[in-house]
Amino acid sequence: MVSLRSLKPVRLRNVAYVFKMAKTAMTSGSPFLEAFTLPLIVLIALLLRGYFLYLTRDIKPVMDEVSYLRMAREVAATGSFGALWRWPPGQPYFIAAIIRIAGEKIVVIKAVEVALSSLSVILIHRIAEHTFGSRYVGTLAATLACIYPTFIAFSHYLWSETLFIFLYLLFIHLLFESPKSWRPHRLVLCGALFGLACLTRSIAMVSVPAVVVYLWLKSDHSRKILAHLLIFLAGFAATMAPWTIRNFKVHGGWVLVAPNLCMNLWRGNSLLPGSPKGSYDFSREKYEASGETALERERYAFQMAMDLIRMSQPHWLLKKFLIHLHNWRASSPFVLRHLRMGFYGDVGEPTQRLLSIFVQAIYGFVIIAAILGLAWTRHNLESRFLITVAALFTLTFVVTIATNSRLRVSIMPIILMFSATGLVKVYEFVTQTLSRAKPGKRTPAGFHKPHERATLWQIRLLLCVTGIALFTFVSLSNVVRLARILFKWH
Repeated sequence: MVSLRSLKPVRLRNVAYVFKMAKTAMTSGSPFLEAFTLPLIVLIALLLRGYFLYLTRDIKPVMDEVSYLRMAREVAATGSFGALWRWPPGQPYFIAAIIRIAGEKIVVIKAVEVALSSLSVILIHRIAEHTFGSRYVGTLAATLACIYPTFIAFSHYLWSETLFIFLYLLFIHLLFESPKSWRPHRLVLCGALFGLACLTRSIAMVSVPAVVVYLWLKSDHSRKILAHLLIFLAGFAATMAPWTIRNFKVHGGWVLVAPNLCMNLWRGNSLLPGSPKGSYDFSREKYEASGETALERERYAFQMAMDLIRMSQPHWLLKKFLIHLHNWRASSPFVLRHLRMGFYGDVGEPTQRLLSIFVQAIYGFVIIAAILGLAWTRHNLESRFLITVAALFTLTFVVTIATNSRLRVSIMPIILMFSATGLVKVYEFVTQTLSRAKPGKRTPAGFHKPHERATLWQIRLLLCVTGIALFTFVSLSNVVRLARILFKWH
C-alpha cells in the first residue's frame, strides 16, 4: 500500500519538473525556440484581438468614442482642431490620419489599434528583459500582456489608451538603451515620442521629472549630462511647440496640452463623499458659464477645487486615496460590457458569470504577483524609473479623479512587468526549496549559514507580502466601507 507521505516527494518533483521544462522551453539555448517564442506570442495576441474585433465589428461608437470620432472628422475635413475642443489632440489626429488614407471605416481604425496593441506586447518584452536582465521575465511579461483581458477589450475601442500605451512604451524602450547608443538623432526621437505621448494623454507630463533624473543619472560622463538633456528637450519641445502655440492663439494664454486639468480637479473633488452640496457642485453648464475664455473657466474651476480641498481637511488626501484604492478592486466592466449588450451573440448567464470569475482571477493573480515582484526584486535605475512613473501617475489620479475604472489601464504594462519578475522569483524559490529537500543534495554549508538565514528571511517576506496582498485585494470594499464609518461619509 502506498502512503500519502510517500506520494509527496513525487508530486513535488513533478511540480519542479514542470517548472523546469517551461523555463527550458522559453529560455534555453535552442536558437529555434529563442527565435520563434516572441513572434508566436505576438501572433497569438494579434489573433485574439482580431477575433474579438470580428465579433464586435458592428458595434457603434459610444461615450468618449463618439467625441473622438467627431473631432477626427473635423480634423480630416478642415485640417484643424476646433477651438471648443478641450481634449488632447493625439487620438483625434490619429483617427483623422486613418480616415484620410482609408476613408471613414470604423473597422479599419480599430484594426490599426489591434496592430498597435499587439506591437505593445513586443515593447513590454524588450523593456522587461532589459530592466530585469532576464529573457524569461521578458517572455513571461509579454505572455501576460498577450492574454490580459482588459488589453484585449481596449484594442477595439476608439479611446486613447491603446495609442498612448504604444507611444509611451516605445519612448521608454528608446530611453532604456545604453548611453553609448544615445546619439543625437536617437535622443531627439526619444523626446519626440515623449511629446506625442503627452499630446495623446496629458497625464504623461507628470513623468517629466523622472525622465530628467534618469537622463542625469544614466549619462556616463559629467560633461555629457547637459548635452543629453538639451537634445532630449529639443525633440520634446519641437513636438509640443506647434500645439502650444496654437493653444496660445486660440485660448489667449499658455496651455501646454488641454485646458481641462482644473475642470477635472473640481469635478473629482465635488464627487468626493462628504463634499458640501450646493454652490460647489460641479456641472458642465456651471463650468461653461464661469468665464468667456477657457483660461477664465480654468481659473474659476481651480478656485472651486481649492475651496473643496480646504473643506475636506484634515483627511482629504486619505479619503481620496481610499476612493482610489476602491477603484483598484477586482472588476471587469470593459471585458463583460459586450457580453451584457449581446454583441458576442446569445451567451447565457452562467457563461457570463464564469467569464467574470475568470477575468477577476487573472486580475488578482497579476496584482499579487506584481506586489511580490516589487518587494523581492533587486532594483536598478530602470526599475526605479518604472516605479516612479507609476507612482506619479497614481498620485495624479488620486488628486484629480474621484471614480474612473480606466485610470489603471495606462500603468498596467508596468504592473505586468513586475508581475513577471514576481512569478520568476516564486519559481526560483520553489526550485531551490525542492532541490534542498532531495536526499544527498544538501550543500556542505548546511542550513544555518548566513546565506541560508537570508533564504529563510526571504520565505518569511514572501509569506508576509502574499498575506497582505491577499487580504488587501479581498477586502478593498470592506476597507472603504470602514472608512466611510470612520470619516462619517454619506
